[in-house]
Amino acid sequence: MLRTPGRSEARDGNAVAASPAPRRPLTGRAANRPNPQETLTLVEGARDAFETLQLQLLGVVQKARSSLQEVHHERDQLRAEIAALQEEKDGWSQRARKAEATLEQANQVLQTQQGILEKAILREREAVQRAYMLELKLRQSGAAQRPA
Repeated sequence: MLRTPGRSEARDGNAVAASPAPRRPLTGRAANRPNPQETLTLVEGARDAFETLQLQLLGVVQKARSSLQEVHHERDQLRAEIAALQEEKDGWSQRARKAEATLEQANQVLQTQQGILEKAILREREAVQRAYMLELKLRQSGAAQRPA
């Protein structure tokens, strides 16, 4: 612990008169204060720096807003393109379904026609076979009626 002169002697029991602390020469309050002109210059410099910073920040905010607007505009364009492509896809899907339905109908018509043609061919074969059989019978009966 630090000892201050006067107090330590009083504690020790040595009753020596305590001498007051040495007096410091009075200095004017003006000596401890900064120069008002310097303070004003510092405040003005800080203000200028703050204003510059605010302007820079304002520029950054404006650029950010502009970029955000561009992004929103681009997003809207992309959404419109997506919607248009979706409509186009739906159109192609509808056309494909119609084409499949038409193809199915055409296939059914062809199968029906094939069945009709197969029956006609079968009837034609039967008719040819009957004609051949009749011709054969006519030849046999004609040969039998003619004396050889």
